[in-house]
Amino acid sequence: MNLDSCLVKLTAMKAVDGRPFENVYLPIGLMTQQQQLQGRQGGPFNLRCNETKYVRLAALDEKTAASEIILAYESPKTPNLVQRRDYLLTLEAVGAQESDLLRLRMFVSPDGFLRVREYIGDA
Repeated sequence: MNLDSCLVKLTAMKAVDGRPFENVYLPIGLMTQQQQLQGRQGGPFNLRCNETKYVRLAALDEKTAASEIILAYESPKTPNLVQRRDYLLTLEAVGAQESDLLRLRMFVSPDGFLRVREYIGDA
């Protein structure tokens, strides 16, 4: 699948335990690893068939137990910290002609590491 003028967005996010949380603005664009390395804000990019682009979703200072999960929004000015909890997320890659959804589970493991896994089920 080719996705011209592709934009990857976080379109849904909910805490597994159902408790409310702040700093999630939906839908919101994410940035590719290349955009981040170049110091650019996110935005459209072209994704050709069989080409790989890495989209940054989140980060965590795993050495500090009190740190929060940092969501990688396309604009660094948007508040983006959420508590260390278990979340279900939906990402959508939107192109000029097509789109594709990916459902994920994001959590901090008992040993303190940020984990993201594909989620199969009701998100």
